[in-house]
Amino acid sequence: MTDEVVVVPYELDWPARFESARARVSLVLGERALGIEHIGSTSVPGLSAKPVIDLLVGTKTLAEAEVCVPLLVADGWDFPADVNATIVGRRFLRKLESGARTHHLHVVVHGAELWTEYLEFRDKLRRHPDIAREYEELKRELAEKYRDQRDLYTSSKTDFVARVLGLPPDTVRARPLLRLLAGTCFWPAHVSRGTHDHQDDVLQNGNLPPAREIR
Repeated sequence: MTDEVVVVPYELDWPARFESARARVSLVLGERALGIEHIGSTSVPGLSAKPVIDLLVGTKTLAEAEVCVPLLVADGWDFPADVNATIVGRRFLRKLESGARTHHLHVVVHGAELWTEYLEFRDKLRRHPDIAREYEELKRELAEKYRDQRDLYTSSKTDFVARVLGLPPDTVRARPLLRLLAGTCFWPAHVSRGTHDHQDDVLQNGNLPPAREIR
């Protein structure tokens, strides 16, 4: 799979590509999908971005999200088991074309913190063009610096996102979206998910374990 980080100018067909994917996901999941939103930089008009359409799907519980996974896989979505074996609070799928990512799909609990923060950040960028331009400059700089290191490209945006959300950078472990960006939203390697004290809460409500219990 080609995983080079490339930021391109805004493309006018991104909203239509989202709508097409949204309609298909809605058809596949039916009432299990309580909401489907366009997130990520391609959801902000005029903003340069990696040419990957991000969809946020909200379900009643994370356990319900597990039910959605095989339905989506049967419809052509890739479910990277290595990634999903470590993350909590969401399920992640992607679509590939000629080895390159075209879509990401994040299944989270509708109305939970992660759902809210994804939308809060998107809406701040939509309402404030000056912040969006600053974000674009940062992304171009990071894409040049970490072209072959996608994880570092993502984690290096954490402080900016914290500032946009009105949080000091040292609160990175306190909010789900910041944990995700920083690469800290993982089950500890030495703890089985099946025996984790907070598994039931995560599965039912999408609540992440306390910071002291994640790395």
